[in-house]
Amino acid sequence: MKKHRFSTRRSAKHYGIMPNAAPLDPANFQGQRGQRSARMSSLLSHVLFSGRLQFLHKVSTLQEMVEDLGKQFRLAADDLAEGTSLNPKRMWAEVDRDHYDLNTCLREAIVVFKSFLIALPESQLVAFQNAVREQSQLQEAHLPSRQVVIRHRRMTAIAGESSSLLARRAPGKLTRGISAPSGVSV
Repeated sequence: MKKHRFSTRRSAKHYGIMPNAAPLDPANFQGQRGQRSARMSSLLSHVLFSGRLQFLHKVSTLQEMVEDLGKQFRLAADDLAEGTSLNPKRMWAEVDRDHYDLNTCLREAIVVFKSFLIALPESQLVAFQNAVREQSQLQEAHLPSRQVVIRHRRMTAIAGESSSLLARRAPGKLTRGISAPSGVSV
């Protein structure tokens, strides 16, 4: 996604394309970080007079928000998975808010990208398509193969449910009929 966004930003700068770029609406975000970024985006939209600058600022804001929200989401999910969270209920609520805000950023990025494609002159469409293809191939060539390490750990409580409730519901079973390994209590 990052490489595609840079193609969009670079093309917008190079060709002076001015797609529509309404400011982010804080009401569309649940978390404080998302709302704060959206308020700042809205405030700056009044200062940035050109549509081109508003578009570039919105793309940059979405990039920063996704990076920040993604980092927070991963940290919270890791704490929940490892069972190290001091307040799992609060952590689940944070994960839920971050997920909602990440989804909102995705929807905003789709709208921005569609606006960019509509504003892109037809004569530049093939060049843009080739640039995206080339960058995607370069990115895929540098991706390391991910090895998933499976290790034994305690089962994480599902939001609103404790491990003991899960154990009472299906003693000796983890989820979907998978038996717990011998010596492991659920």
